[in-house]
Amino acid sequence: SKSDPRLEFQRIRHALSSLEALFTRGLPSASTTQTEPVPGVSLGQPPAERPVQNAVDEKTTPATLATQTDRGFYAGPTSSATQLLGLKRNRGSHDSIPEVVEPGSPVSSLDEKGPEGELLDNLPEWHVVDRLIEFYNDNCTWMNMYILRSTLRNAWERFKSTGKKSRVTMALISTVIAISIQFLPPRDPLFDSLRQEAIASIAELSDWYYEQGCRALVLHESHTRLASLDLVELYLVQIFYLGISKNHAEEIWRIRGCLISAALALGLHRDPSKWQMQQAMAERRRWAWFNALRIERWHAFMFGRPIAIANHHYDTALPSSTDPSDPEAASSRDHLPFIHMFRLTEALGDIMDDLLSVKPVPYERITAHDKTLSQWQDSFPTEVKLDDCDVKQALASDRLSVRRAGIQCLCLRLVGYHCQLAMHRPYATINSVQNSSGGSSSLQAATKAATMIIHLSSTTRHDFLGNPALTVPGHIHWSVLHIFAAAMFLSFQAITRPNQAGVQNVHQNIQKSVATLDALRGIPAADKAVTIVRALTPLFEDNTSSENTTNSKRKRENVLRIVSGLPFPYHDSPPPTVQKSVHTQARRSSSLSTTPPSMPRQLNANSILAGGPALPSTHLIHPQMNFVATQGSPTVAATTYLQSPPSQQNAYQTRNSSMFDTQFLNPGDESV
Repeated sequence: SKSDPRLEFQRIRHALSSLEALFTRGLPSASTTQTEPVPGVSLGQPPAERPVQNAVDEKTTPATLATQTDRGFYAGPTSSATQLLGLKRNRGSHDSIPEVVEPGSPVSSLDEKGPEGELLDNLPEWHVVDRLIEFYNDNCTWMNMYILRSTLRNAWERFKSTGKKSRVTMALISTVIAISIQFLPPRDPLFDSLRQEAIASIAELSDWYYEQGCRALVLHESHTRLASLDLVELYLVQIFYLGISKNHAEEIWRIRGCLISAALALGLHRDPSKWQMQQAMAERRRWAWFNALRIERWHAFMFGRPIAIANHHYDTALPSSTDPSDPEAASSRDHLPFIHMFRLTEALGDIMDDLLSVKPVPYERITAHDKTLSQWQDSFPTEVKLDDCDVKQALASDRLSVRRAGIQCLCLRLVGYHCQLAMHRPYATINSVQNSSGGSSSLQAATKAATMIIHLSSTTRHDFLGNPALTVPGHIHWSVLHIFAAAMFLSFQAITRPNQAGVQNVHQNIQKSVATLDALRGIPAADKAVTIVRALTPLFEDNTSSENTTNSKRKRENVLRIVSGLPFPYHDSPPPTVQKSVHTQARRSSSLSTTPPSMPRQLNANSILAGGPALPSTHLIHPQMNFVATQGSPTVAATTYLQSPPSQQNAYQTRNSSMFDTQFLNPGDESV
């Protein structure tokens, strides 16, 4: 009898997935006995071109992903459950995972007739949500595509068409709306459909929708705490939203823990080719895994905390360059920049292992990591391999696809240089340079990386801020931490090495970084960053501060005391002034009120559109100084050092303040 062609195609797809998994883990780890990269092997090569190194025998690493009846949670080689695996192999059976309802998806539906029905009422009209989801897919995923376009569209279509509304999907859609608000251009007609009573700014509006998602998640968790792929994707977009404001760093760290726990429970760290499943589900799992890994490692990198999973603990293959569930993306290469970032994520795992090791690490490993990063920098996908001039032109373009390529190129380059800077910085101290053979090399490499970060951010600043489509919180926030890291490194180089060759170039780069951060005033992280860099300026601008005298020592101690008391970017403020996260408020809320969380009504140019509510009265911004005064901080001494020269209000603040004056004030309300 003739075989069914559909079954044959399925066998071919399964075989290709297996081959891809075998050839993906080719590049050796720098933490192994090899300290030099394999000749001719680059992180930029496609998975199929990488040679296999230390292939793992499946028989020695048994693992199971149970069927839907058993909830589909992962069990590894030390689990007693894997003893059954040998019997299944002898019978020639395969575990199966359905395409849409994956294992581990507990039923948790909204009670539309009860108080939970208010959450549904709080959603905009469905045709508005349709437009917001398309806007999100087209405009909000240039740097972080945490959920595939087809996955998001399908989730929303199921939500609309099914009688029982999933609480997790409700939370996902509300969070996507909150993110989209942060990217919408000023005066967009969609704002009229999103307006809520007693909300006077975009920051409050997006927070309000995010809170609706948090409430839906709390309701889901009251029903079940079992992991699901839907829940993993919800955690991803929640971190995306909180990362825009960077005001809730520890909340991001908490959700990151939930994210990794759920991903491991679902077995996302093992390649789907180990089990028989539809190609679309396999790609969705790979995409979720590498995004979870990227978030986990990036935030560990920013905090200087150990990573949760090492490279040798997962074998998931890199995702495909196209979405198999999206017919429109059959010939698209839009995923290549994200896959290139995933390759950096893999390299960052080995780098973090060595940088955070409590045991001595040979400097040869740092050299090997540096070569890996250089290879990664040299192997950008063609679409985003742009020089400085091309990037400037792309940022100023009116074409969405061109702007996207410019943003992606700039983001990838800044992240790469930031990794190089952080990797070499511990070896670039005075003691390391004097006592280590690699100290001078690290000092040179770190200085070059910091200089390139400031060069890229300063030369593209006018094109970036001059394009109205980009001067929105979602696009404008992400470069601050890179600039701050570079400015801090160069500032301390100027302080500790005042007589070094080229010190004037160092001072000029610090001034460029301050000018760039000043242009981003209104973003909370930028406000904190420029305040700290300005506070350090007296220590290297005044040559006498480097002298070993009593007055210079006292001056240095005073400045460092001031700086240590200032809020740092990407770190939560001290307890007296820290605000409760929206998620925490939602957890403690006993009602499903449609009113937003308690927020002050008085707004200012620095808080509007800053990714969070207006600052409370204990967090005042002096109108003539770029300085945030917090409780318990030495404000009198700080004003001496932090007085900034008069300057015109930056374009970001001017545009946003005028926008809200005419668009977001409630009719008849003149209190703002």
